[in-house]
Amino acid sequence: MGTNYYWVRPAAPPCAACGRYDEDERVHIGKGSCGWKFALHVGDHGAPDDIDGWREKWAEPGTLIVNEYGEKLTPVEMLEVVTSWCPSGRSHTSCDPRNATDAGAYDLCRGWFS
Repeated sequence: MGTNYYWVRPAAPPCAACGRYDEDERVHIGKGSCGWKFALHVGDHGAPDDIDGWREKWAEPGTLIVNEYGEKLTPVEMLEVVTSWCPSGRSHTSCDPRNATDAGAYDLCRGWFS
C-alpha cells in the first residue's frame, strides 16, 4: 500500500471555515510505499529536477503540500516523509530498474511515472 503526495497552488486562499480550496495547479511529488524508498517524481509534468528544486517549490508562498487523502503537510514534514519513508534496509537498486542508476540526493529512488 502506498501514498501519493502533491504540491498544490490554490486558485484562491483556502476557506477559513472548512479549509476547502479550488486548485489552479497540482504537481505530483512522489509516492511512498512501505518497504521501499520514497519514489521522488522528478523532471517532467512540472516536477523539479531534484530534491533541492522540490524544497524551493514547497517554500513558495501560498502553496500547499497534500497527500491523496487531503491531509496537509508542512515543507519540513514533507522532507521527513521523503527522506525517512518506511526504512527497510533496501538499497536504491530495489527501485524500478529504470531508476536504479541514479539514487540521487538522500539515496532516493528517482520516480518513473507515466
